[in-house]
Amino acid sequence: MTTSVLPKLDPTAVANTIAVENGLTRREKEVLMAAAQGKCTKEIAVDLGLSGKTVDYFWKKIFRKLRCGSQGQVMALLLRRACGGNVPPQVLSVLDAR
Repeated sequence: MTTSVLPKLDPTAVANTIAVENGLTRREKEVLMAAAQGKCTKEIAVDLGLSGKTVDYFWKKIFRKLRCGSQGQVMALLLRRACGGNVPPQVLSVLDAR
């Protein structure tokens, strides 16, 4: 049996907190929370009844508000926040590279 070095996380709770703190709109928050659940752009678009281009537009707005340059950096931000900053550097480097 293996044990995780990361605590059990609630990614949507962390995404919600970050969305509220950074003034994300309802739709931006929905995109962020769906991504925190592991959904890709296409899945998010289908779930929210949007086109992929519209989801990409929301991502650009999220990047600006969170001062991130990619979805990987946004996920790294969520992970850092959820773990209180105690994330192995090799995990963050993979996310930051995306």
